Amino acid sequence: MPIGDKGASGLMRPLPDLIKQAISHATYPMNYPTCMAISNHVATNAANHDRIIIYYNEFVSAISYNQRTIELMPRDRFLATMAYGKLYNQEIPDKNTSNPALYELYITSNLWLAVLNNAASEQSARMTAMENATKNAGELIDKLRIQYNRARQARITTELVEIISGASAL
Repeated sequence: MPIGDKGASGLMRPLPDLIKQAISHATYPMNYPTCMAISNHVATNAANHDRIIIYYNEFVSAISYNQRTIELMPRDRFLATMAYGKLYNQEIPDKNTSNPALYELYITSNLWLAVLNNAASEQSARMTAMENATKNAGELIDKLRIQYNRARQARITTELVEIISGASAL
């Protein structure tokens, strides 16, 4: 289930049989409530699957990023794991109430981590592209300025030669 238009269009051509749904037209920049809605949708649709894998770009530095994966547990496996864990003495709310809420938090927080890292990677790539474009434009302006100055100097020299040859002809 790709999130975003670019991911959906990029994966629809090579993997049309694997893509059942795509989330497009999500608000950008993505905020936590939107991420909660998407994670709820993911958790609902992942009920019949063995695992949930999130692929994203992890921000490393301004010029590099790594492709990473997070493997998440589906709801049944998560609740079975939490049934054996005793994190604290809990009376209100009981485990049957809090563990599903913890599952939603588990999915949402991991998806939010992926979204933030992906946004940071995208912004750094945009920043690098703009720096390169600015540098290339500056070099182009310098080349055009040199070419203009040469043409202007050639025109001035031609006019001076014409004036001098006209004066010598008199």
